Amino acid sequence: MTQAGRLGPLYGILLFFILWQVAAAFIGTPLLFPEPMDVMRGLARMSETGEIYVHLGATLQRLLVGLGVGIPVGAVLGCAMGASRDVNAWFDPYLRMANSTPAIALIPFALLWFGVTELARYSLVFYLAVYVLALSARQGVAQVPHLRIKAANTLGVLGVSAFFRVVIPSSFPAILGASGPQRVLE
Repeated sequence: MTQAGRLGPLYGILLFFILWQVAAAFIGTPLLFPEPMDVMRGLARMSETGEIYVHLGATLQRLLVGLGVGIPVGAVLGCAMGASRDVNAWFDPYLRMANSTPAIALIPFALLWFGVTELARYSLVFYLAVYVLALSARQGVAQVPHLRIKAANTLGVLGVSAFFRVVIPSSFPAILGASGPQRVLE
């Protein structure tokens, strides 16, 4: 790899900071669009006082609570949708609506419904986790080869046992995110 190829990412970062500086100077309102050095000084000051770690902890807590509740709900919902046409027919319109609604558009609704509380923040992370996991799990369960289920039935693994011993393990890569939401609705 040439030296220019190795320095390419650095040039991109440098260009980003130059454009940021130019934009901040053009806008001229530091409260709305601060200069990069002002942000770096603020970050250094917050690191020295330890304030940044309080904010990082709060962000991590919101992420863990939202994902901790949303991932199981989304995985169960998606598996149920992939396994049952009736469940899929019931929830598919809601998933399609969620697919066309950007999460940022839900912020005002979360604030109206829950106020400026942690619950509003948790609900947005929960929404995203349920949406993404439900789509991936539905697709993963629906794509399990029927021959694999027939083979399990032949070996005496039937019904719910076949679902948990064959379908779930076979769809696990999709549940973990092997297929993104864009591919699921194509």
